[in-house]
Amino acid sequence: MADKSFGVKELNLLKASGTPTIESSNNLNLNAVNVAISTDVSIGGTCTATQFDGALGVWTLGANGTSDYTFSGTGLSGTVNDPSLNLVRGQTYIFKNRSGGHPFRIQTSYQNTSGTAYNTGITNNSAANGTDLIFKVPQDAPNPLFYQCTAHTNMSGRLDIVGVTTALTATGIGSQPLYVDSLQGYDKGIRFSASILPTVHNQYDIGSATYKVRDIYEDDTSDIALKQDIVDYIGGLDLVNNLKVVNFTWKDGFYKAGQRETGLIAQNVKESLDKSSYESKDAWYTSSEGIQGLDKKRLIPALVSAIQELTSRVSELEDELKNK
Repeated sequence: MADKSFGVKELNLLKASGTPTIESSNNLNLNAVNVAISTDVSIGGTCTATQFDGALGVWTLGANGTSDYTFSGTGLSGTVNDPSLNLVRGQTYIFKNRSGGHPFRIQTSYQNTSGTAYNTGITNNSAANGTDLIFKVPQDAPNPLFYQCTAHTNMSGRLDIVGVTTALTATGIGSQPLYVDSLQGYDKGIRFSASILPTVHNQYDIGSATYKVRDIYEDDTSDIALKQDIVDYIGGLDLVNNLKVVNFTWKDGFYKAGQRETGLIAQNVKESLDKSSYESKDAWYTSSEGIQGLDKKRLIPALVSAIQELTSRVSELEDELKNK
């Protein structure tokens, strides 16, 4: 048959039974401003597109009382309570809240109904029942983020944000701020030429209880050739005696919530440092969120001084006893 063209306003494929089929021995081209498909599409081969604009994952949310969200959808087998999900930077995801009264929010902290919402790229954050939250993950989104019911603490889970904005590849020294170096023998590994900073304060660890870091080598320079105005420090015992050692439980909202520990109180240490001539002031600090903390290893010289003062006093008492 000769090549011919014709115009069609509407085409209905009708067949008494089975599946209507369009066959072509060559390519079948659809050339239109938009091709709208209102039902599911099954592709048996490779689908190639120059651009994709749609959701890479869709989940429907229910509730297990007030203790868990239930998720069903992409990548899950059946219904799962509070799953951890992987989201890729640059992709879109839809969370369909059908939990019956549990507002669904994406935020920067875990199990915290007063947490800070993460709103970048999100439509309908704190989505109410019957509302879809749409998350177009920015290229600079921090990892991890968390989802949270704004009314119930335990209804919370982790969103691991994956995909890097700068490739981590094997390359020559100094060509990237962070790179894999496989050329340096025993010292091969990941190298960096810039500061490594977390994207979220107080959220990440190096190693774990199962996979521990063997050693961390930091600069311990203490050469006398680099120091001047050197004088003996006396007063470690007074400083140590002013420190209060306490037993305590970490409050809810902190990642150690519920744990019992023995330790120091930052406010008390700051007060004791201010009263002393001890000059390692970095032993105490305030975070960007206004939370006080301690770098306890900077108190070691004070402990050495305190032991030396006690040793001197013991020696004096021993001499007095000998002379009696």
